[in-house]
Amino acid sequence: MEQSNVMLGFGKALSSLILAFVALFVCISSLEISTQVASQWDADLLYPIIFFLFAFAVSIISFCMGISSISTFRHTHSKNGRPVPSLVLGINSVVLFAFNALILLLNLFVLFADFYTKIT
Repeated sequence: MEQSNVMLGFGKALSSLILAFVALFVCISSLEISTQVASQWDADLLYPIIFFLFAFAVSIISFCMGISSISTFRHTHSKNGRPVPSLVLGINSVVLFAFNALILLLNLFVLFADFYTKIT
């Protein structure tokens, strides 16, 4: 009896979605910290930059795992079924990456504007 391929790659897809949500939380926290630091003249820029880099790294890892989950679906050819849950979670992870990227761009704009106003 052959084993079904329906749940192939599900662990990686679920991990990528969880990482995407963690990255979303860290992105929003980083944006909040950046706006609080931007409102203070004597605040240090180290913490917002660390949060930004951590959010960026987690977002990239989540994106790569999501793309890998989608490719698992594409490259599985069998009569026992294709891993649709991996495809769905991988697509959700990639969509969350796009949302995280928009928040990170906004955060980067706030950090650059804050840095520019502090050096001038």
